[in-house]
Amino acid sequence: MRAYGCDATRSPSVKELFEHIAEDLGRPTLAVYAAQEGGRSNFLDTEPTALEHAWRTNCLGGFIVAREAASRMVQAGRGTIVLSEGTSHLE
Repeated sequence: MRAYGCDATRSPSVKELFEHIAEDLGRPTLAVYAAQEGGRSNFLDTEPTALEHAWRTNCLGGFIVAREAASRMVQAGRGTIVLSEGTSHLE
C-alpha cells in the first residue's frame, strides 16, 4: 500500500501527485476524492472565510483532482472517478 499527499486546491500540487502515481503505478483507472471540510455552526454564526475554506476543499479540490484524473484516464481509454463528501449530513 502506498500513500500520496498533495494540496488538492492547487493544480500544480495535484499534477505533481498524479505524476508520482504514474511513475510508481502507471495511469490511474480509479480516482476517489473524499476530502471533507466543514464546521458545525449555524448559518448566522458561519464566517465567510470558513465557508470559503470548505468550498475550496470540498468543491474546488474535487474539480481539480477529477480534471487531472480524467485527462489521464482519457489517454488510457477508461477510468472511474468518485467524488464523495459528507459535510451536509446531520447527526
